[in-house]
Amino acid sequence: MATKAKRRPLEQPPQLYKGAESCDFRPEWDAPADLVPMLSACHAADFDDLTPLLALADLLAERGDPRERWVRLGCDLWTTAAGLKPGRKAWAYDDAKAALSPACETIPGWRLACVWGHLVAWHAPSAYDGVPMGRTWVDARVPAVSRCVWWWALGFLPSQADAAWSQADAAWSQAYAAGSQASAAGSQASAAWSQASAAWRQASAAWSQASAAGSQASAAGSQAYAAGSQAYAAGRQASAAWSQASAAGSQASAAWRQAYAAWSQASAAGSQAYAAGSQADAAGSQKRVWSFARRLWEVCESKLSVVNDWK
Repeated sequence: MATKAKRRPLEQPPQLYKGAESCDFRPEWDAPADLVPMLSACHAADFDDLTPLLALADLLAERGDPRERWVRLGCDLWTTAAGLKPGRKAWAYDDAKAALSPACETIPGWRLACVWGHLVAWHAPSAYDGVPMGRTWVDARVPAVSRCVWWWALGFLPSQADAAWSQADAAWSQAYAAGSQASAAGSQASAAWSQASAAWRQASAAWSQASAAGSQASAAGSQAYAAGSQAYAAGRQASAAWSQASAAGSQASAAWRQAYAAWSQASAAGSQAYAAGSQADAAGSQKRVWSFARRLWEVCESKLSVVNDWK
């Protein structure tokens, strides 16, 4: 039975830019005319709803169309990707290229790699609380091109392969540049976090000293009050004791002001630490994406020998 991936209720993620609201890039189906309406319905359906795709696979099986195997494989991998979690180890660009290049030496392997790329683009966790990246797209061109690559990989868009590849290649170059920037930002964030942590420790130490000074000032005030009482009873000695109490009070006030200043510095350091932590989270999200991609390719790679036997 077809399944639809369940997602928790999601508020609209913050939009860092406003992309194109529509895209004219439409599939030019390589299929009999009576199959085009079903293909168009599959293309327009929610990506996470596999029911139309499985119905398409059943119809292709009835017709003896070998593309039925690719559609079912796509559905299986989609379900796997929807439940896949990132691992702890990221995937360096050179390592990813070394893993994918042998697979792309055959047409079926190349198509499998395109299925993997579409699944990563849609299911990999984003920086927005781990929500799948596909749910955060605000530019209509991104899902349109990604989906057309998916249909080409399943064997329904051979005439549009070159156009889709050109756009995908440009998007990949931009993504790699963005990943490099994110990596640099992560390094800066890590350094900023270390500085903020050191500042926080200094502020904490200053607060402890100020607190101790405040306690001493309070004790001095208590002694001054007792001395004042004795001075009142003693007459001339009271005047001298009162002077001492006044001086102690001034010191207490100065100590309190120092304590407040130390607290303000600690608060500022905490704010800097929080900001640095936010930057570190963004860099961490890139690591999660590549870790997810690595785990998903391990699954796809296990299918490589099977698809290479498909004619």
